[in-house]
Amino acid sequence: EWGLGACLALAVMARPTNAVIALLFVGWIILGARFAAIRAGAALLAVLAVFFGYSYSQYGSIIPPYYLPGRLQESPAIGFTESLGLNLISPSRGLIIFDPIVLLAVAGIVIRLRRHIFTGLDMVLSAAVIGQWLVIAKFGSTGGTVFGPRLMLDIVPFLVVLATPTFLVLFEPA
Repeated sequence: EWGLGACLALAVMARPTNAVIALLFVGWIILGARFAAIRAGAALLAVLAVFFGYSYSQYGSIIPPYYLPGRLQESPAIGFTESLGLNLISPSRGLIIFDPIVLLAVAGIVIRLRRHIFTGLDMVLSAAVIGQWLVIAKFGSTGGTVFGPRLMLDIVPFLVVLATPTFLVLFEPA
């Protein structure tokens, strides 16, 4: 649990949109295991305390300018609906184009639901994927002038876990 808490804090520091993922996991831990939540929370707070201390020493504020929501107040260059599509199917940045595991993950979710084995973790992972996609689309960003789904890469490991039942069906002996 200590490691999970520290990793969640580091994920948020690496990219502010990972706060969606961190909040979902914290909620899941709190609902599932109180003592684990205390240990994970302590580690998360310890890492954030170091981050806030460093930020204060550098910027005079516990949150660096990069993390301030006000810096994104101007209208996004791309509308929300268009950004939703671009982040999934754009030939230069689409998650489905560069990581077709998305399709296998959808199939894996369907398999789990049909077999009635959809767990709390599956719910958290699914919500994290959707939440990350929605937050990135809200700001109208596609990750700059690079190829590939740079801003969506944080959810690819979740997609792999969600795709697991699909692999089991595809490769089970006949």
